[in-house]
Amino acid sequence: MAEEKEAFYVVKKGDVVGIYKNFTHVKSLLSSSSVAGESISVHKGYSLPKKAEEYLVSHGLKGACYSLGVSSVQEGLFGRLQACPYQV
Repeated sequence: MAEEKEAFYVVKKGDVVGIYKNFTHVKSLLSSSSVAGESISVHKGYSLPKKAEEYLVSHGLKGACYSLGVSSVQEGLFGRLQACPYQV
């Protein structure tokens, strides 16, 4: 259960990647009309690596929720991710 407390979600919409600390925020994004028709992928990870948090903070993305351009995402930045199926 401690692993679930460390869970985070990586959402890719177009050329923007968002990192969310809870699925409630992801669900509200998915149900909003602002994402209608967009191709969205959601992945779930556990325990955001310290290196990833430092990278995000160094790019001015500090806080519980982050976002950055897809071109800034480096392979393996978020550690091991798994696909997270969702329903709107």
